[in-house]
Amino acid sequence: MGEIKSTIDLVMEKTRHLTLSREEKEEQKQGEIQKRIKGLLLKYQDKLINKQQLKNDVEDLGSSHCKTADQVLRSEILDGVDLDKDNTSRIELLKEICGLEVKGLEAVLHDYLGLIVESANKRMKQIKEDLSKNRFISGSAVIPNLERDTEWLADVREIKNKFAEKFNHEKERLADI
Repeated sequence: MGEIKSTIDLVMEKTRHLTLSREEKEEQKQGEIQKRIKGLLLKYQDKLINKQQLKNDVEDLGSSHCKTADQVLRSEILDGVDLDKDNTSRIELLKEICGLEVKGLEAVLHDYLGLIVESANKRMKQIKEDLSKNRFISGSAVIPNLERDTEWLADVREIKNKFAEKFNHEKERLADI
């Protein structure tokens, strides 16, 4: 009776003659770097490592894997930057670790948030006036729920669409440096 082989033994027998091409090896190395950098960024976000430790670990990756670690780090940080999130720590990393000039990106984010706040204040004022005139409800306890207001949500979508192109352009500019 023959021996029973495990799945791994069968796979190893079938693929013994196969080797990775140079492109496949490079792709695999790139994927490994990307996973490590994602892990480092998660550790940084969870405050398990500080900025200096993150910088040192990325430099160690860069020295062992050419210069692709810096590019991957920049790309991962930029992928996490979003119009609707607090991007303070990511922008800080772009400045201090990647050495990028991010004033354009900061300006777009500042203008976007300014318009959102302005729109929210304007809509809240309208809702309060409407409640006061039509339903005789007023006072400091009246706080409109904008998250359920379809008119305000439409304004937010419009503002976001207006800024999305500028925002993406700035991110692409930083990625290409």
